[in-house]
Amino acid sequence: LLTVAADPVTPFTIIEALGALGGDGVLAVLESVVTQVTGRVRSTVLLAISRISDRHQRPLPSLPGLRSDFLAALNEDDLSVQISAVKWLAGFKEEDVTTALVRRLGIAPELDAVLGGELARRDDTFRLCVNELPGLPMSQHKSVVAIIGRLTMDVIRRVMSGGLGKYDENFFTRAFDVVTAEWEGGDEETRAAIVDVLFHLDGDRAVMFLDAIMNDPDPWLRIHVIEVIAAIADRRAPDFIARFLEDDDEMVREVAVSTLQSRGYDPATVTPGA
Repeated sequence: LLTVAADPVTPFTIIEALGALGGDGVLAVLESVVTQVTGRVRSTVLLAISRISDRHQRPLPSLPGLRSDFLAALNEDDLSVQISAVKWLAGFKEEDVTTALVRRLGIAPELDAVLGGELARRDDTFRLCVNELPGLPMSQHKSVVAIIGRLTMDVIRRVMSGGLGKYDENFFTRAFDVVTAEWEGGDEETRAAIVDVLFHLDGDRAVMFLDAIMNDPDPWLRIHVIEVIAAIADRRAPDFIARFLEDDDEMVREVAVSTLQSRGYDPATVTPGA
């Protein structure tokens, strides 16, 4: 199959066509030859297998000998190859695999969609996201913060019930610091995720952090804080927004009132606090 053409481009074209059109018979052939080829040809065969399996709703074959190939494929230029690699790596739960997956967050929305589902199923994702976040390019931070936000409550619940032994109070303190550092460069969506995470990790420290912003002389920044807090579901959010009901700036007070009312609260009955 892979040696009939003198033209080095032809095998790739044939394999891609098989991946687009093939069925169970082709799948069996590709599985039998994948360990006999190397380099780009192997990546192309793996992608073809993945496409046929997806199309016919077949599980990906177990190919433990190709673990390093799947990891290498995460860094290919072809986005479809990267997505395929994520699917292959679903069967490998080792920490270095999870780390490699975390490092691909924020590369492309299509890749994030696949990574998000896979990473949510891994016990060490939260810890490794916290560890990896500071060293990643800024362009990737938003996606990593989003995953941290998505997993925070589940991790805390599991720790409180006696699971996930690698997590302790010191780690959650570090997680708080790492996430807080993202505020300055975050957009509105990221900041909302940050506030949500901070309230879950340590409500008292979250209030202290937001207090510093609340006391900023710029009223627009205080309004922005209200809008960010309004986007989270934490039960303490309305009480914190109520702090702004006595702000020196009339516009800030008006935003606090309208925000509480939009969430179904009577500003007169909400007690400022946290």
